[in-house]
Amino acid sequence: MKSKKQLEDLEKAKAHQELSQNQGQTEQPVPQPAPLDQLQQQLDGLAQTLRQQRAETEAGLQDAFSQATAGLGDAQALAQLQQVVSSLTGLARNQGLQGSAAQYHQLLGRLEQDLQKQVQSGLQQAARSLQQGVSALAQATAALMDNQIYCQLIHQVCHSRRLLTNWEFTGDTRIH
Repeated sequence: MKSKKQLEDLEKAKAHQELSQNQGQTEQPVPQPAPLDQLQQQLDGLAQTLRQQRAETEAGLQDAFSQATAGLGDAQALAQLQQVVSSLTGLARNQGLQGSAAQYHQLLGRLEQDLQKQVQSGLQQAARSLQQGVSALAQATAALMDNQIYCQLIHQVCHSRRLLTNWEFTGDTRIH
């Protein structure tokens, strides 16, 4: 009878010990995704980052096109100014003071209007240039951030390669 009591006490102690161990292990490790799932997650992250980079690059190209368009407008305005000055110069050479004063007034009025447009355009361009200066600083910062993103992408590629190597090495055939 004494041994039966001791056996019951031992079984209770063992059950109590197992219960204590199970309570201490409430944090069970989270199962790792299958290697293919991990690789797909890495590749999805790469694709998303590259899409963002492409969108930013296209926005930069749009800014460059806008600047080129403004430059073309300036070149056309300068050509027009040169044409008016050439007309005035030709009038002065060919007719001198014999020419019609109305022609001189007309050409000088046109030259003045064109020059006023250029002054206005120059002020607008100066304002744009100041804005572009601020934008250039932002672009420089963005370029540094892009470089950091590319470094992160390299890290992700290396991680993907490591996942693939581990997958090949372990022979794990789980897909998901």
